[in-house]
Parts: sequence; C-alpha cells; structure tokens
Amino acid sequence: MGFRRFIRMFVCLLAALVLEAALLPENAQHEDLSSRYPADGLRHLSVANSRDRARVRRGRSYNQMAGLNRYAELMQRNAGRIGMDWRLLAAIIFQESQFNEGAESVKSAKGLMQIRDVTAEHYGVDPEFLFDPDTNVFVGTKLLGDLLRSFREEGLDSTNVVRFALASYNSGGGALAKRRAEAVEAGLDPNDWESVAEIYRRTSNITPAYITAIEETYACYLDTVTVK
Repeated sequence: MGFRRFIRMFVCLLAALVLEAALLPENAQHEDLSSRYPADGLRHLSVANSRDRARVRRGRSYNQMAGLNRYAELMQRNAGRIGMDWRLLAAIIFQESQFNEGAESVKSAKGLMQIRDVTAEHYGVDPEFLFDPDTNVFVGTKLLGDLLRSFREEGLDSTNVVRFALASYNSGGGALAKRRAEAVEAGLDPNDWESVAEIYRRTSNITPAYITAIEETYACYLDTVTVK
C-alpha cells in the first residue's frame, strides 16, 4: 500500500471517529444509497485543494469535520428539495470550496458552491448575497436539480445522470455538449461518462478528476456520516 493511500485511509478513519460522535443520532441506521449514487468502490477520502484556484475573502472558513457539522441542516434541507443524498451535496461543496463560505475563484465564482453572478441572476437572486451560505446553497442546488432533471429526461442511467450533471456543473453545459459530440465522432458512447471522460482527458483532466474526487469524498461520507 502506497504512503499517500495509507494517509487517505487514515484520514477517512479519523473522519469516521469524529463524525460519528458529532452527527450520528442515537440508534440511527445506516441507509444503503450506493445503488442511487454509486461510487464505484472508491472508498478513500480525497481532499480537494480549492485554494489552487480560489482566493479567500474575509469570512469564515471551516475544515472538513467542522464544515459538515456547521452546514449539515442547510445541506439536508436543500438536498431534499432535489431528491439528492445530502452527503453527495456535502462532497460537492467540499470539492468546490472546502466549506469556505468566503471563497472566491479567479473567475469570480463565489461562496460554498462557487456560484457566478450570472447563475444567481438566472434564478432571480441578487449576486450580492452569494457569500451568504443559505443563498449560495439554494442557488447551487437549484442549478444541480435542473441539470439532474435534464439528464434524466435524456434517459441516462442513474450513475451517468449524476456524473454528467457534475461535469456540466464543473465545465459548463456547452463544454460538455462539445465533448459528447466529439465522443460520437470518435465512435464512443456520448451517454457514457467514462467514454466522454476519455475525450476530456485529451485536453485536460480537470473535470474527470473533479468527479472522481467528489465520488471518493462521498464514498467516505457514506461510511462515516448517517443522519435520520
């Protein structure tokens, strides 16, 4: 076992111990959501370094365990509106901002879910409030809900629905549509994420790595965080 893999497993185990104490209600039962949002056996925590692309504004920043604790109710409430496991939403937020509600990227994506002004305006929200966690997560989950719905309507299976929604969230719908068209030209399945990821990797691994990191973090949360 490599040293990095050992460290990831150790961090995941540590998260399990802390999160069980902080978030697990007495007598709670683990729910099996692997069929709804498969993580393909990835069981190790991937810590995203969003600071590579974001600067920290004045505001509160939380580490992983504290962030899960602080925003659990907010994430549960918003994830419930779109039929998503809140732990998947938590993994997305961790990947986007590491639970830093004051994060702002070089492209002016803001807050917990790295929302741009144009997206806020599309949903009738004043961009001025994007550093407010409630507002930010409301807009982010509205966007995710629309993306999930659009790919379900295409008839994709549940795994690909989630992965394509995440790809669109990360790289934009236009970029994803272009990669899917290129997959067709290459004789690959445009409705299979692994095939489309192959196309992405020809120029950049950013979006495939983004999805893998979320799945790894989510897999860890499935093992460590249960709330009735």
